[in-house]
Formats: sequence, C-alpha cells, structure tokens
Amino acid sequence: MKKKLLILILFLCFIFIPNVKAEEIKVSYKTHVQDIGWMNYVKNGELSGTTGQSTRLEAIQLKLDNAPYTGNIEYKVHAQD
Repeated sequence: MKKKLLILILFLCFIFIPNVKAEEIKVSYKTHVQDIGWMNYVKNGELSGTTGQSTRLEAIQLKLDNAPYTGNIEYKVHAQD
C-alpha cells in the first residue's frame, strides 16, 4: 500500500511540472515509525519505514528536490480505525 501511494505521488508530480525533465526532480520523504522515531530521508520509491517488525507508520513528510518553483506538496493518508 505504501509503495503504491508513493508511486502515485511521483506520477502526479511529474505530470504537473511543465518544461522540466522528470529525472531532474526528486521526491524525498521520511517516515516516523513506532518506537523508533524519524527515519532518514529516502527518495523516488525507496522503502521508508521497517519490514517484518510489526511497527506502525505514524507520520510521513514529503518534499520536492530540484523543483523549478516554490510551493507545497499536498497528500492524503489513511489512518486505521
């Protein structure tokens, strides 16, 4: 599910950025994991969080690197229950 969300974010970012080559823009993100805290930034579809440890993903931060403009990223997440 997380990987599908990140792929969708990347796709939408590249569609709406005119006159810029997609490979020049990087989407970086980091996650806050239960009992661990904030992980380091990763980019462009790399795994952020843990696998096989049964820990919750509690928060996420995203940013664009090398974007030709200023602004914000809007994103939506699903919270269990």
